[in-house]
Parts: sequence; C-alpha cells; structure tokens
Amino acid sequence: MYTAQQVATEGGIAVRTLYWYVKVGVVPPPLGAGRGSRWTDEHVRAVRAVRRDLHDYNRRLADLPDLWHPEDGDAE
Repeated sequence: MYTAQQVATEGGIAVRTLYWYVKVGVVPPPLGAGRGSRWTDEHVRAVRAVRRDLHDYNRRLADLPDLWHPEDGDAE
C-alpha cells in the first residue's frame, strides 16, 4: 500500500496531478477516504500508463478526458 505522495513520486507526477487524474477518471480512486486512504500497485501502474501515453502521443494533460479510456488501458 502507498500514500498519495508515494504514488505520485513513483509515477513522476505531483500529488495535485494524481488527484486530478482521479477526478477526471483516468486513475481509480484510492481505497478509503481522507488521510487514511491507501493506494495500490494498480494505481502506480495506471499513473505510469497515463504519463507514458501522454508522452507517446505528444498530448497535454487537458486532452486526457477526451483521449483516455481506462477500461481499454490505453489512449486512443
């Protein structure tokens, strides 16, 4: 289990970006709520996949909600 900070660090993003990923639905929400919330290896993999796809497709964060389909595990 990870904290939000640890997931963000592992994924190479800011904590604020991690929470934005959750808000727009490209990363699943953590287990639990508030300070007691926990993150898993699945969250780390999802963050890394989003970053990789943003880089590979030369896209901006603002493009994510239109491009990313978590159920597919990949960007369009």
